Amino acid sequence: MNPYELFWNYHINDRVPYVQEDKRYESHEIKASLEDRKTLQLVWLMYKEQGVAPTYLQQVLDIDIDDVCDTRARSNLATPLGARNNDTSVVGSVGTKQFSTIPSTIDPALTVHFTPTQSLNLSQSSTFSQGYGLATVGAVPQTSMETGVCKKKAVLVCDTLFLGSFHRQRLLSLAKVMNAVVDMDWVRAVASTVVGMDDPTGFVMLDDRHKYKDRHVHYRGGVRQCIELYQTMGDNSVITFSLENSEFAIHMSDFRTGMIRQLGQSGTQHKSETLVGESLSLVMVACSIGLPLRKLYTPSNFMSKWKKFRFFNVNRDNVVRTVLRDLLGSEPVVGNETTQLLLQYEQKQQMFAVGIENSNTTRQSVSTYFYNQWYSYPSKTELSTILLRLNAIKQFCFLNKTSLATKQDGF
Repeated sequence: MNPYELFWNYHINDRVPYVQEDKRYESHEIKASLEDRKTLQLVWLMYKEQGVAPTYLQQVLDIDIDDVCDTRARSNLATPLGARNNDTSVVGSVGTKQFSTIPSTIDPALTVHFTPTQSLNLSQSSTFSQGYGLATVGAVPQTSMETGVCKKKAVLVCDTLFLGSFHRQRLLSLAKVMNAVVDMDWVRAVASTVVGMDDPTGFVMLDDRHKYKDRHVHYRGGVRQCIELYQTMGDNSVITFSLENSEFAIHMSDFRTGMIRQLGQSGTQHKSETLVGESLSLVMVACSIGLPLRKLYTPSNFMSKWKKFRFFNVNRDNVVRTVLRDLLGSEPVVGNETTQLLLQYEQKQQMFAVGIENSNTTRQSVSTYFYNQWYSYPSKTELSTILLRLNAIKQFCFLNKTSLATKQDGF
């Protein structure tokens, strides 16, 4: 299994992979799947978290997994097992003097406790089948050997897990850039309806007459609910949204209008479905919602560059250029700029890796480690196809809508 399948199956089944009684895999298949050091570290953390000794794995791999994964001297976990690098001053030095041009992330320290989720119905969308090569999909992706499920499906279902807690601060930061944030004290004083709260204590509700009930509707929820509301809300009512217990709320009409203006539109007239969808794509890229872009930029950094370069269409070239320009140096453009930037990025890939000290790694949860390693920096291929991935996430949200009044994000 690839790391996405490993993580998803662990999350759903709460069971470590590759135990001795699991006869689905030959030893050479297990060795191939764990050849990468950070994937081995992921599996080792699963065993540690469950309190299970990796006896069978150690026999198959013919190594002492504890020694490989839990030794302070081995801080570089991104290299294959057969290519150990004793020089740890390069890889994983993000933030040091050598690579000080790489922007830091605004996300706080991540600690995540996952809860069970609804079954995922991913088989209805032509976007999935065409862009992601998916066949009929069940609730839980099994191994490729058993069902023929490709890696892209496993990537998608993992992307949908990370639509909540990891992006709340980024979404609020982007709303602040758009001057679309209001204080919750104001919301409590003037809202006419509250949705998503079991106990709206503290809200004044000045006028509860029926004809005024939709004058100012306040919603409370997680990032996924905010995405859903962004797509479906009308243009006439005042709508605010608070990301759970935040003391600030996003003024959704102002937020959407501000994002549409970033596409070169006035944003003052009725919003077409296409325009709303494209501006939502810009929101999701800027906040790296469900996408492996978290450490490449902050929302304010991304939007500042987007405005500076005068881009208006959310397409592959504009996204890649916004992300990579001014990040890789100032080589003259020869030929296609996007192709050149992606090649430079691939050549400098060692700069874009999360370096982890083992003393800190051992205290991370499996979910936090997985998110840090696989959602911080993309590969060249991931970056060049990032809009396919984004559109698949959006389509998932459309096909699996939640009720804003009754459900919260689990992540």
